Amino acid sequence: MKFCSNCGAEVKEGQAICLSCGFALKESAVKVDPASNKDYSDRVEHDVFKLWPAFSDGPIGRMEYFKKFLILTAVGMGVAFLGALILGGANSGNPAMMIMSTLFLIVALAVMVILIAHEIALLYKRFWDMGITDAGGRIGMIVVYVIISAIPLLNLATLAMFFIPGKGKQS
Repeated sequence: MKFCSNCGAEVKEGQAICLSCGFALKESAVKVDPASNKDYSDRVEHDVFKLWPAFSDGPIGRMEYFKKFLILTAVGMGVAFLGALILGGANSGNPAMMIMSTLFLIVALAVMVILIAHEIALLYKRFWDMGITDAGGRIGMIVVYVIISAIPLLNLATLAMFFIPGKGKQS
């Protein structure tokens, strides 16, 4: 049995990339012995479409973070696009459109709060996988990260999390 040296997932003979994390496999990059200081058995999948995220179910890997981040971004952009369409129609002076736009704004705010909570949960789990074992340290890193990503030019820092390899469970 062979395992990916980046995420620890089982790989088949002749595979060029790890199907779990996207890591380019070379013969030297694949471990034959799974007994190492990295244990990725605690990694989890994050369910973006769950109403509220679970923060303590385990860390997530790079590809999981990247995929879920793209889903959250797409849903957020979809809500913003729908909001722009509805608010554009609300300017017509039609009372029904005014009521509909008010209801949509309430729902959109609730959706945005849930999306932000999911993004914070993703960051929390990604920092966990990167080897920050203290929950307080992870929370502190999230606060710093959110402040930095609020600056428009540094907002791309959110995608930079994809390029930092995980540490796995440290023993």
